[in-house]
Amino acid sequence: MGEGGWGALEIIIVLILVLALLGRFFGTGIGSKKVPDIATYTSEEIATTAPAFNDCGKLLIQNPKPSQKIALTVSGIQVQGSLKSCDLIAVAPSTFSVVVVDAYATVISEVSVTPIVVSQDTVSFNTYIPFGVSPRTGTGYVIVTRISNTGTQVSEGGARIPVRFVN
Repeated sequence: MGEGGWGALEIIIVLILVLALLGRFFGTGIGSKKVPDIATYTSEEIATTAPAFNDCGKLLIQNPKPSQKIALTVSGIQVQGSLKSCDLIAVAPSTFSVVVVDAYATVISEVSVTPIVVSQDTVSFNTYIPFGVSPRTGTGYVIVTRISNTGTQVSEGGARIPVRFVN
């Protein structure tokens, strides 16, 4: 080591640091958490699926839009959506869990939202979600899942909307 070369310990430390840094950028490896696996909507899917709202059990998110830019200076986000029930009666009093995560899968906010009945078979929600901590720049997600009356997550009626946190 006295000759200016790299020792085995130094090489291992550098490799660990590089892997951790790559994990932060690409969401894999050391220092990453997996975002829940729910449907992710792109701008094209919202444009093509919005008219097909007749599909029962489908959650339609009006706000935020996919890839919407959210300034780091704001203290929250408006979340608005609707769900048409497959039954002849509305799905209320089910609730929705709304989780906002930043590009590093850090939970920024997590709230429970109770929808209102707007017709015999449709419920909607429109609420402001305050951020508990400041997000970091990059692509994060607004994750909406339907929670049944018994408190369990319902497999249909969920969405993961990508948003961009920017300076």
